[in-house]
Amino acid sequence: MRIDFSAGISEFDKSVIRRRKRVKFKNTNFYVCSFEDLILYKLIAARPQDIADVEKLFQLNRDGEIDKVYLLKVAKQFIDLERSDVFEKLNEYLQQFHL
Repeated sequence: MRIDFSAGISEFDKSVIRRRKRVKFKNTNFYVCSFEDLILYKLIAARPQDIADVEKLFQLNRDGEIDKVYLLKVAKQFIDLERSDVFEKLNEYLQQFHL
C-alpha cells in the first residue's frame, strides 16, 4: 500500500486537516482526507496517473454525495496562484459526469 503525506503548511492543507475523516484499517485508526480533497490534491499534482485517478474516482462515485460547492470554491482559489488548470479540469469532470 502506498501512502502520501502532506506537510500541512498551506491554507489548503490546513483546510484538508480540518475536513479529514477517521477510518479504521486492520485494527488501526488513522485519518484520511475527504473525497473532495483527494480530487483536488490529484488535480493539483496533475501527473498522468493523478488525472487517471480523478476520472476513476468520479466514475466510482457517480451516485455518491459530492460537495460540488466546496470543490468549485477551493479550485477557484487556485486561479489566483496561476493554476487555472485545476478549476478548468474540475469543471470538465463535473460536466462529463453530470454533477
